[in-house]
Amino acid sequence: MSSELFEALLTIITIFLILLAVVLLIAYYIYHQIMKLPENTPDKYNRQKNEKIRKNTVVACIGDSITHGRMSTNYVRILRQRFGSEYEFINAGIDSNLAWNVLERLDEIIQCEPDIITILIGSNDANAVLSPFNLQDYIKRMKLPQSPDLEWYKSSLKKIITRLKNETQAQLVLLTLPTIGESPESKYFLHTRKYSVVIQEIAQEYEIECLPLQDRMISYFLKNPATPRFTYEKGRSLSLWSAIQRYLLLRSWDSISKKAGFKLHLDYLHLNTRGATMIADLIEGSIKSRITN
Repeated sequence: MSSELFEALLTIITIFLILLAVVLLIAYYIYHQIMKLPENTPDKYNRQKNEKIRKNTVVACIGDSITHGRMSTNYVRILRQRFGSEYEFINAGIDSNLAWNVLERLDEIIQCEPDIITILIGSNDANAVLSPFNLQDYIKRMKLPQSPDLEWYKSSLKKIITRLKNETQAQLVLLTLPTIGESPESKYFLHTRKYSVVIQEIAQEYEIECLPLQDRMISYFLKNPATPRFTYEKGRSLSLWSAIQRYLLLRSWDSISKKAGFKLHLDYLHLNTRGATMIADLIEGSIKSRITN
């Protein structure tokens, strides 16, 4: 091999390695942004609660990425802004959690001794069974002890509620699930209805309040039909592209949502400001009704 050819080859390899390093750094940065902890986690609250005066009302919001607020507009932050300093809002949402994952981390939430606990969990349980890829991905990534299905979700949610009722004095509030996508006729959209029916049945069985998030979203879509530019099957790629736009290109969630053709979502799972505000409105109404009563 001539020296000129060797130097050219070395240059190509060097450029390739530099580009690979840049891509890996960008990927790490975006992953770090997605998984970054919210402002007031249960762990942070528990470490600091002895150092400050307890506020009048402590509200713990349990959930997945929609509650976590790093891949959606953060509805817990909206609530914190609305209620001000007299209320402590604990963000107990973790990206990609299923109901079983929440059950596994209840101890730190119970330790917070909240006055009100809101529970919005099940989108990942529902999404996991919509394709073989989703199923295997959730099992591996979330370290699940079994394949998720509707019955396991129901069992896990009941165990969550039983522990919270037995080990806290908190008033519990369930929310039905956000829709998957925005087309009321699609099988993915209708699939979440099964899970929301289970939530309503459990709320009735345990005599706790259930906020009709899904019904509110459906009513909105009937009046404001959407025309998404991507199918559900592209949802995983769309979520990644949403994260790149938000954390690398610094676009707002709402502009990302609008460009993708959604009314309430960013992709088929996560929510823009209008969608997150629906959650905040329901929870705010529930809290204020308890104050007046």
